[in-house]
Amino acid sequence: QRGPKEYYYTNERMTRPGQEPPSVQTILSSLNEEGYWSSALRQLSHPYRPIPSSMPTASDDRTYAQTMVGDEYDTSPYNNETVMGISTRTYIQNMTVLIQYLRHQ
Repeated sequence: QRGPKEYYYTNERMTRPGQEPPSVQTILSSLNEEGYWSSALRQLSHPYRPIPSSMPTASDDRTYAQTMVGDEYDTSPYNNETVMGISTRTYIQNMTVLIQYLRHQ
């Protein structure tokens, strides 16, 4: 029987059922020129900024209801497809495959 530690270091939890994890060669070749895996950051949020006291509390702005993104003071996460960066999800998935490869060498 496997314990939590053994399960943690498997590819089972990193891929969808029926999906093969990427190969070590694919992972290594996907590093960019700066040496990291750049991927779309799935969700973003605006940094906290205090709402100015001069700002009215009532508003007819319906942007949030239509886009799920409020004004610059809204710190709720929203979906993203364009901003690229270092994703902890991608990093952990790739490192798990690489660690598994090294453990079996």
